[in-house]
Amino acid sequence: MWIGFIGLNFVGPEATEIANKNEVEIGWWLSPSVWGQGYATEGALAIRDEAFERVGLDRIIGRYQPANVVSCRIMERIGMTFEREAIGRHGAAVRIYALEHARWRLLTRSEQGRNLRAKFDPARGEPRTDSWVVSSPECSCLQ
Repeated sequence: MWIGFIGLNFVGPEATEIANKNEVEIGWWLSPSVWGQGYATEGALAIRDEAFERVGLDRIIGRYQPANVVSCRIMERIGMTFEREAIGRHGAAVRIYALEHARWRLLTRSEQGRNLRAKFDPARGEPRTDSWVVSSPECSCLQ
C-alpha cells in the first residue's frame, strides 16, 4: 500500500519566495488514511538526519501554508525554527522554517541522550511517545 512520500528536493526556479534556488527543502505528502499515526514525523526525522549525515548539507528549509498547522508542528518537532513569512508562487502566504547543521548536531546529541533515558514510561507501562519532541513549549505555528 502506498502511503505517500517524504524527501529532499532543490527548491528550484519556480519558488519565487526563496532567493537562493540552491536551497534544499524537506517535504512530505501522506495519504489522509495514515494521518495522525506518526509516519510524517518519523520519516522527517530520518530524512533530516540523512540530509546532514550522508548528503552533507549545511542547511535545510521547509515551507508550509499557515493553515497547515500539522506540517508546522512536524517542522518544529524535527528541530526547525521559523525564519520568515512570504508569498508563494501562487499568491498564497507561506511560512519558511530552517534548520542549520550546527543546530542539528546539538539536537541529535540531545535526542540520543533523551532516547537512551526515556524509551519506556514505567508509570504507564508502555513506550513513551514524547521522547522525540525537540520543539519549544511555545508552538509558533498558530501565531
